[in-house]
Amino acid sequence: MVPIRTPLKAWRFGETVMLSKVTFKVVGKEVHRSQLGDKLKVAAVGAVKDSLPAKIEAVHCTVHNQNAKAILKETEGKLNYEIQGCCDELIEEVKRLLNWQS
Repeated sequence: MVPIRTPLKAWRFGETVMLSKVTFKVVGKEVHRSQLGDKLKVAAVGAVKDSLPAKIEAVHCTVHNQNAKAILKETEGKLNYEIQGCCDELIEEVKRLLNWQS
């Protein structure tokens, strides 16, 4: 979120007074202040959706020469990832690296 000030001109008693208009941008798009909270939530969820699978799938099992897999599951408006792997040790290593509770 980046607040941007845009100068506005207003007239008061025959003289120019400078005012500021504050606008907000979330992920490069201008957002009305009444929608700011919702747009920030959507952006945060999008960032997690994009980055978490890459972190999970980067974990590699040296015994079986395979990487973990992240399966996105959305239930009741909540995002959850199921971790799949070639062995229980790989799945536990992913959970440990991400500080997840078993």
